[in-house]
Amino acid sequence: MLTENQKVKVEELINANKGIKDPNIRKLTRIMIENQIEHGNEGLNEAGTSFFNGSFGGTPEDTSTFSSDGIGWNGLAVPIVRSVWPSLLAPYVVATVPMRSSTAKVMYMKTVADQAYTDSVTGTAYAAGTGQLGYNAVQKDFTGSYSTTASERVGIDTTFPSASLMLDGQTCTAQYRKIRSSWSLEVQNELMASHSMDIRSEMLSELSKELVAELDLQIIDTIKSAATSGAWNFDNTSDTGSARWSMEAYAALYHKLIRECNQVAISTRMGRASWVIASPTVCAIFESLSNFIQAPLDHDLDTGNMPATPLIGALAGGKIKVYMNTFQNDDSFTVGFKSGNLKSGLTWCPWIPLQVYNAVSESNFAPSVGLMSAYGLVQHPHIDRFYRTTKCLNLPQ
Repeated sequence: MLTENQKVKVEELINANKGIKDPNIRKLTRIMIENQIEHGNEGLNEAGTSFFNGSFGGTPEDTSTFSSDGIGWNGLAVPIVRSVWPSLLAPYVVATVPMRSSTAKVMYMKTVADQAYTDSVTGTAYAAGTGQLGYNAVQKDFTGSYSTTASERVGIDTTFPSASLMLDGQTCTAQYRKIRSSWSLEVQNELMASHSMDIRSEMLSELSKELVAELDLQIIDTIKSAATSGAWNFDNTSDTGSARWSMEAYAALYHKLIRECNQVAISTRMGRASWVIASPTVCAIFESLSNFIQAPLDHDLDTGNMPATPLIGALAGGKIKVYMNTFQNDDSFTVGFKSGNLKSGLTWCPWIPLQVYNAVSESNFAPSVGLMSAYGLVQHPHIDRFYRTTKCLNLPQ
């Protein structure tokens, strides 16, 4: 549990630099900072045993000056969590359920019809408790249509329809990412003398950015591998609508994007896709459209603007956020839907943002810093309904 002084410092961090505007990201960041304070210094006591054994080698430095109040390495890591974690792609495109331990329960919600029901449009029959409201069981007749006189007797002469809330759950177990860096004492001293820079804090910041970028890419790859796939060909007149020049073809590609977003609404019955992640080439096409809304240059922390997957703008009047995957090696775009933490194809469960390990090599006295992050990823049983990816062929280079 955090002390009152620690809670005050957490709020000060949350409100720093004009604060975090998005309430969900604000809540997530608060939990992550609290987890960081609770777990951040524990790694120091383990240095030289679990983390630095084997290929890492080395022995721990004296950690007696580091307290559990967030001094020392945790004092460096906590501000990094504040600046980096709100900018992760994950909270903007998938559900986010922070963990308080190495395991957590991820829930999925659905509402089912309590009575047997036959779909009036498709003719499909559903047994009691199997038809899912808003998805496959209801077209127009389940709740009925009553005259005033008949409605006054419903519940007395007849039983009116009812529904039940059902929760399906999966257990999420944390997985880990680890990375380290070492340097010579000479480099450490020269950097401090020339630039007044602490190499340890700089390396901690760079290593944390690497972990964040890799997590973004892991989420993107998981989504793309599960998404329903399709293609659009710049050289195919049926795809471009016999476009006469490039901009007409790009308008056809935008039409394809909207159709894919609408198809997500059909497959989930929850809502239209609200974001798209695309390659730099495809993003350039989207940016050339007249209805593209350019993201402001002065980003707040709640924009998801990271080097790996920056938010570059929006389409459809701001309803579809556009993220550019700078590591993508094929020309494609992926659309997806997320609404809260109960309606998403993928759930990210962060636990320990950054756990820092500090050591010195026994052979050459070179200082080392190791960084670990712990989190979980859980896929919805019908993850393919939430995401659609389209490969764009023969785009002009």
